[in-house]
Amino acid sequence: MRSIIRILIWVIKTVIIAVPCILISIIFSRNPQSFESFVKLAELLISWPIVVAFLAMVIFIRFKGAIDNLLRNIRSVSFPGGNVQTQPVGPSDAVPSSVSADGTVRLTSEEWDQIREYIENLEQNVATSSAQWKFAYLNLFYVPITKQILHWFSINPSLSIQNFHLIWQPQIPDPNYRETILNALIYFGML
Repeated sequence: MRSIIRILIWVIKTVIIAVPCILISIIFSRNPQSFESFVKLAELLISWPIVVAFLAMVIFIRFKGAIDNLLRNIRSVSFPGGNVQTQPVGPSDAVPSSVSADGTVRLTSEEWDQIREYIENLEQNVATSSAQWKFAYLNLFYVPITKQILHWFSINPSLSIQNFHLIWQPQIPDPNYRETILNALIYFGML
């Protein structure tokens, strides 16, 4: 979030400095005696987009710390309707009392148990999630004939590879293609 604010401030500064300079050089290079051009430039500089950009830059610079804290404490943002929920900032966000002066952390046995339980739940969720993603990926990218062969193997699990080639030869005449399908199913753990 900080980098986004810094980039936004840099863009605003660049626009505020570069646009007037470019306009002045263009206007006065064509007709250096024209006061009307200078008036038009002044009108442009005090137009609402430039004023709003300048005020936004001043606000970002002035309240950079507050904006940074607000962005850091955003818990969730939901659309449509634009709902932003923040988490409260308080003494609980300070350095915990379990941190010693040298930076080491001392945890109680209950805290270690909570950490172990969290890690176990995380590992289970990752395993379940990866299996679901694997199935969705393979379902999306397997060609229909591969899906049919996988279904056929689920119905006939005890048949040999030779039987597979004999049975599927009329539908897939190329033996290399049949072997590729078989290897893909074995590689992804489907057979």
